[in-house]
Amino acid sequence: MIKVNGITKYYGEKKAVDNASFEIQPGEIVGFLGPNGAGKTTILKIMTGILHPTAGSVSIFGHDIAESPVEAKKKIGYLSENNPLYPDYTPAQYLDFIARVRQIENPGQNISQVMEKVFIADVANTKIAKLSKGYRQRVGLAAALLAKPDVLLLDEPTVGLDPNQIRDIRTLIREIGKTQTIFLSTHILQEVTSVCSRVIIIHNGTIVASDTLSNLSHHLDKAERTVFTFKGRSDHAVAELKKIPGVTEVECEHCDDHVNRVTVWSKKDEEIRPEAAKMLVKEGFEIYGISRERLSLEEVFKKLTAETGNE
Repeated sequence: MIKVNGITKYYGEKKAVDNASFEIQPGEIVGFLGPNGAGKTTILKIMTGILHPTAGSVSIFGHDIAESPVEAKKKIGYLSENNPLYPDYTPAQYLDFIARVRQIENPGQNISQVMEKVFIADVANTKIAKLSKGYRQRVGLAAALLAKPDVLLLDEPTVGLDPNQIRDIRTLIREIGKTQTIFLSTHILQEVTSVCSRVIIIHNGTIVASDTLSNLSHHLDKAERTVFTFKGRSDHAVAELKKIPGVTEVECEHCDDHVNRVTVWSKKDEEIRPEAAKMLVKEGFEIYGISRERLSLEEVFKKLTAETGNE
């Protein structure tokens, strides 16, 4: 388990992080989401022991990062946003260097395993300077995985990559997450929805949410939102839907005399689907679909960070 407890960090008189606390359980892939400058990288650097907090503590699987830094850091693999590499080295040479610095046993075997795991064995002897940004990110991931850490801390791992490279890195993260705990810092909303089981949102240095996306959507949504897709006269359907008890608003997103998509808002925790479906069938509408929708991560994020407009 990772425990971040009451972390506060000042840079001079500027408070970058304000009393941040959260936990990450073994086996989770947790997204750490926030606008640029929200404090994500500062917290990651405190978690790795690169920075010292002004107040608070971090425990990595039972080891305090300040009191037992060597033992705590043995549990961590870290890919920084900048991913510093030696361009004149090949991936094999760079990983050998990292293995010797970290005093890793059986370095040759471990290097071969991580290169296979992140699919860089085919460029093992190519100078890093000649590799694409996507391959350089894979080299960084290999270095982070080399010591077989219990937790992988990733800071903006797909920034600057093209769409194909982004897809490849996200696939790698999901695969790695099957056996290791991952804490993924990003400002890209799709990154969280595509790979993470839970999200922690930080804004202006303060943790403003920590939960699954589904739970966040439910708690923040002030009304239930149900989407009906059907064939028939939309104006008649809208009029009838508005008569159903509990319905507060009805909106046609796509409406004509053929296929209609109508969103119905109802009071919180009010179940209107059975009665609405019964009405549509009775009135002769051909129903294609009924689905309950929650706030998207983008909508959740906007609600939680709306006060400054810093997105």
